[in-house]
Amino acid sequence: MTRIIDNILKKYQHYSFFNELNIFIKPLEYYLSSKGGKYSHYFVKFISNTKNDKLMNSLYPSYNSNTNVFIEIYSKVIKTYNAFRKLINLYRISKFETIIEKDLLLNTINIKDKNVICIIQNNKKYLFYIFELSKIIYNSLSNSTYFFSEPLQIKNPYNNSIFEYHNLCNIFFFMKFKCIKYNELFDKFFKCNFNPEIFLHNNFNLLRHFSIKNYTSHGDLRFLYIEIMNMIDNYNKRINIKYRILIHEDFPMDLLYNIMKKYLYLYIYSWYSYVEYENTSFGKELNHRLYYFQKYNPKFGRIYYKFSRNFCPTQKRNIITLKKTFNDNHINFSSDLDMRFDGHYKYFELYKRYVIDKLILNVNDIHQEQPQEYEYDDDDDDDHDVGSVS
Repeated sequence: MTRIIDNILKKYQHYSFFNELNIFIKPLEYYLSSKGGKYSHYFVKFISNTKNDKLMNSLYPSYNSNTNVFIEIYSKVIKTYNAFRKLINLYRISKFETIIEKDLLLNTINIKDKNVICIIQNNKKYLFYIFELSKIIYNSLSNSTYFFSEPLQIKNPYNNSIFEYHNLCNIFFFMKFKCIKYNELFDKFFKCNFNPEIFLHNNFNLLRHFSIKNYTSHGDLRFLYIEIMNMIDNYNKRINIKYRILIHEDFPMDLLYNIMKKYLYLYIYSWYSYVEYENTSFGKELNHRLYYFQKYNPKFGRIYYKFSRNFCPTQKRNIITLKKTFNDNHINFSSDLDMRFDGHYKYFELYKRYVIDKLILNVNDIHQEQPQEYEYDDDDDDDHDVGSVS
């Protein structure tokens, strides 16, 4: 380290303030060679604070008039020092043993591939495809139990060791500068200095969003089917009988899930979001979309039996077969719907009318023994069809 500083200072021997310059730069050797010291501490103490420190100004009177020279020497020393450090690290890494050379699907990983990153842990090399590593990070940060987020430490799946701070930094900048698909959670985690507690505190609502998304996308199909039927039942209780959605009990669960997946997300989010406004707006949007869903095909979910008569030559008689089919024709989730005007303004106006009529019915129920059932007028005008949902 001494040789690096001396070689750089030789070029400045002709300066009149060389002795002062030499004394000023020498402490940098201590900060670079000491185990606990960092050269950033030197920059803060000797360069950043010199202008406002009377003691430093008295010790180095030439600094203010020659600031650029001092900073130039400091930059050259650091640049040379880091170049040697990088060279040494590359040599050390080349001597480390490669433990993992296959991905999680047992395919051989080519270290020269642009999407492959090498992680050093315990003086051993582990090769990862960055896309697999991104999934591991996402699953760890979005971990939750019953929609309560519990971010986990990001671990190496091969040795179950927690990735250290420098490993996470290397992964983050590799993804950033290699133009890998943006990982929102990992970016937020980086801004929290990879601290799980701060990350949870600052992003609890975002984490709730991802936990709901994971549940509706990768949850158990049996439980999701129950949630979908609860969603439809909740909608049917708020709507006129002729606008209800009726699903036959034999309708395939996987087919119903694929159709109702995005509607289910709105339903779950309207119940479990931390933001009250989102609970209301998502609930209204869900009921409005289900209204258009039923209006597009009122017979969705029904079962049909088709009889066919075929002649069997061996038995010399006609054989009747029965085939079950289901009506699964449905509107696309986002087609022909403008939720900004058609889905908000119209819905708001008719929802207000629905509330007023409900209040009138409640007043009448006090004076009548038999309750009255509220129904909407069956108006063909589109302006009056939209908002029959609350």
